[in-house]
Amino acid sequence: MPADFNRTPPELLVLFDIDQTLLHTGGAGSRALKLAAEEVLGRPVDLDGMLYAGRTDLALIGEILQRAGLNPDDHRDLAHAIKLAFFRHLPVTLEESTKGRLMPGVPQVLDLLSRNGACLGLCTGNFRYSAFLKLSHFRLADYFAEGGFGDLYPDRADIARDAVRRCFRRFGLKLPADRVVLVGDTPEDVRAGKAIGARAVAVATGIFDEEALRAAGADLVLKDLSDAEGVVRALVPGG
Repeated sequence: MPADFNRTPPELLVLFDIDQTLLHTGGAGSRALKLAAEEVLGRPVDLDGMLYAGRTDLALIGEILQRAGLNPDDHRDLAHAIKLAFFRHLPVTLEESTKGRLMPGVPQVLDLLSRNGACLGLCTGNFRYSAFLKLSHFRLADYFAEGGFGDLYPDRADIARDAVRRCFRRFGLKLPADRVVLVGDTPEDVRAGKAIGARAVAVATGIFDEEALRAAGADLVLKDLSDAEGVVRALVPGG
């Protein structure tokens, strides 16, 4: 039986990034974005070399328009159309992907945190709708009700602030910043956690290794989340 780490439920909010932290879509997200852009623009788009890690969907669509020779500020209608087309294509590409997977230990960590009284939220560059498409596909959606998303803010720090506001309101929380933990896989996630005064926990399950994540200033760096009980002991105050 999994251990109970604290008889009194701790007051803790843990915010999770999605891609490369909780799950890997196996390329389904980038494929859906490419299909959406080509559908809306009516021509092939070249996404070679485009960096996805730590960025928002909004920023990615802006770069696609720039690569097509269009100013995103002058073509917000096209950006919105690509967003809607992306929502249509993503469920299909998720089903088609043979390489999609959960990151090691993820369901166990989420289950243990929930059982030990932690509130769980999201802090992701995904649009809210596509975030829950991914979480639902991998059967993680029931762990999350609120968070910060990439619909409005291009900057991760602003997304993190919005995540805290929304989760505090949703769960009726009043916590000091040191009772908020942000878990992600990129230096941008670390920066966002630091910007809101949270404890920044980085997992080296994306393209950044442990050394790079330490250099970014993470308070705790983990190879992955496979040691679920050890991870939860590290995250839960007094664990």
